[in-house]
Amino acid sequence: MKRSLSILNLLIFSIFISFLCAQNLADYQKLRGVVMSTVPDDNYTRHAYNAFDTNEATSFMAHDVSGWVGLDLGENFPIRKIRIYPMPDRNEQFVGTQFQGADNPNFANPVTLFTVTQTPNAGEYITYDITTPQTFRYVRCMNPDHRCSIAELEFYTDLNLQTINYPKLTNLPTIYLETAGQFDFVNKETYVPAKVAVSNADLVEIFDAQVRGRGNSSWDFMEKKSFKIKFNAKQHFLGMPAKAKNWTLIALAVDKTLLRNGLAFEMSKALGFEFTPSCVMVDVVLDGFYYGTFMASDNVDVDNNRVNIDEMTTADVDPYNISGGYQLEIDAYADQEPVHFTTQRGVPFTIKSPDSDEILPEQKKWIENHVGVLENSLFTNTNEALEKYIDIESAVKYYLHSELSGNCDSYWCIPCYKKRGDDRLYFGPVWDYDQAFLTNERVPRYSETLKTNFGVALEWFRKIMQTDTAQTVLRRLWKEVKSDNLQQHLLEYMDENSALLQQSQALNFARWNSLNRKVWFEDALFNTYNEYIDFVKQYIVDRFTWFDEIAQQRKAILPISLKNDTAQTWQYTFDSPASNWYTNTFDDSGWQSGKAPFGTEQNLQNTTWTSNQIFIRKKFYVNSEDLEALDKTYFYIWHDEDCEIYLNNELALHREGYITAYQYFEFDKNLLHEGWNILAAKCTQTAGGQLIDVGIYITSEEQSNETNFVDSPNKETNFIYYVSNGNLIINGLLSGENVQIYSIDGRLFKQQKSVSSTLKIALPARGIYLVRLHGKTLKIIY
Repeated sequence: MKRSLSILNLLIFSIFISFLCAQNLADYQKLRGVVMSTVPDDNYTRHAYNAFDTNEATSFMAHDVSGWVGLDLGENFPIRKIRIYPMPDRNEQFVGTQFQGADNPNFANPVTLFTVTQTPNAGEYITYDITTPQTFRYVRCMNPDHRCSIAELEFYTDLNLQTINYPKLTNLPTIYLETAGQFDFVNKETYVPAKVAVSNADLVEIFDAQVRGRGNSSWDFMEKKSFKIKFNAKQHFLGMPAKAKNWTLIALAVDKTLLRNGLAFEMSKALGFEFTPSCVMVDVVLDGFYYGTFMASDNVDVDNNRVNIDEMTTADVDPYNISGGYQLEIDAYADQEPVHFTTQRGVPFTIKSPDSDEILPEQKKWIENHVGVLENSLFTNTNEALEKYIDIESAVKYYLHSELSGNCDSYWCIPCYKKRGDDRLYFGPVWDYDQAFLTNERVPRYSETLKTNFGVALEWFRKIMQTDTAQTVLRRLWKEVKSDNLQQHLLEYMDENSALLQQSQALNFARWNSLNRKVWFEDALFNTYNEYIDFVKQYIVDRFTWFDEIAQQRKAILPISLKNDTAQTWQYTFDSPASNWYTNTFDDSGWQSGKAPFGTEQNLQNTTWTSNQIFIRKKFYVNSEDLEALDKTYFYIWHDEDCEIYLNNELALHREGYITAYQYFEFDKNLLHEGWNILAAKCTQTAGGQLIDVGIYITSEEQSNETNFVDSPNKETNFIYYVSNGNLIINGLLSGENVQIYSIDGRLFKQQKSVSSTLKIALPARGIYLVRLHGKTLKIIY
């Protein structure tokens, strides 16, 4: 019965589409087909799909004179009308353009349907009547005297001649958005009526809905747009848990793996956030033309299966009910939202729920005042704030998630919420991770997200994470992460889902031509999809290893001097000093005194340094208790560029080049002495920004034991494996361990013994392999 209803829906849907088209060109049907063209002027910005995407702001331009763009209609149709939207700055060159039909894809012996003899108006559609009686499978637009250039190209036939089908394009579900060309590419807030067809598992279901754009920078600067769907009736869209009207289709335009958001959600679930968005990978077709690989996901709003708080009404004004729930967002773009406020310390908030058209002035005033009390408490009595006003579990989970993902947008936009009758602010759910996992170098591979200068909420989270309370929660969470082997789970997620996406990603990057191109701020570019997957997998391994190092409890013997924190005073000079400037006996009393950091980088300096060199010295004290318990010693430094660091007359560290965030570097602990010590550093600069700051941090033997979160190596679980560049990498082995690799049908093709803790085995081809190790069989997808 459901199958019959789906067929009936298809017939009704086809009539709906034809009717909408007929309103624009009465009694005619807009034709669909496979996009064809000669070589475009630019494979990324001027490709053939631009002529059929209903977006007047994009365009096709041929690389050569007589180049063309057109459609394979699949079968022959009479062409009755042609509607075009010329490139605004090339409308005069449109004169002489010819529209042609043919019975072959090479357009041998084409029939000219119409020749443009008058200049079309810029910024307007124009429709040409076609009187040629023949029918054609192949149609195109070309100009024998100029490079073909056109923003929109539409061919029309008689009403209801072309059958509208909704095939599943790959192994993923396919979502068809039918807006009759009315989707608004200019104003993302404008909903348009739509039909949404879901093609999945040999079943097509059609829903009434509205569709609009979504996103901030992704909407403003990227051609591939994201969508928000509002169904007329609540749906378990694609089987996801929430039954809701509002859903999202995320374009993933910057993320060449197409998996960074899903990876972030997996991490969120493992860390135990109260709500993690669901997601399903899909193919999207907009008004009959393929649009790309998308992630279908929840809209982050109030719902029992989303942000589970009381949904407020205009009746909620008594002292208890007015306390919640409020869905909020710390939002760098808050001034673009209808209901927002800014705290005394300049942290912008958007109020997401209650809705902008329902929230009462007294409700807005209440939550604004409450957040103000929270903020004041955080900076005047931090421990009280963490007890009364901040949910420390979700705050630390958000910090840990941000560090492991390296998301440069972590502190620009943070979803959060307040429950009714609970004074605490809860952080989450995580959202928008296209810029994470080293998409770009704004958060370098081995640098703390919280130590960057990106975000409106940094000051809050730095204050939170400086407390013993937060550090205690962090140590517990990190112990759980390691015990649950989250790193391995994420590597397996990348393997399994990249295999699932092979068909879809090929279509997506053929459509957008963006695989090896910079779409936004990407730094690492590759020629193949699988190279991007391997890159992120390696980042996961490196990032977890790095965080395991910085997660150790370190005591500051000489703290660094972050701006707005208590800064250390050093002696310094820009002039070349005597050759013994770094020794303990050198007299630096003639040097200037200033507070670190020194430089200009990211406006972090407390003392400006703009010359090509600086010499700094600092006297500090080490007590006997710290020295006796000492296990390891580290410099915690930011150097841009080359630096030499001396401790008590000895060169302790020499580094060339520069880093753009604080990093730890271990040094010989025997260089520290009980009592007064002398630290001296030289930093040189050639070009760009510059900064120098040095701190000394130590771990004790007791602290090292506390942070050994996983017990002694467990052969059953303590190894890590992943595939990179066609090699199976296994870390954490003992020398002499035997590893056997079988094909999926059980044939042994490789057996090898480890000679160190790391084993690398070349895999012969992509596929599924079984790895026998420690008495267990592991499934590897490559």
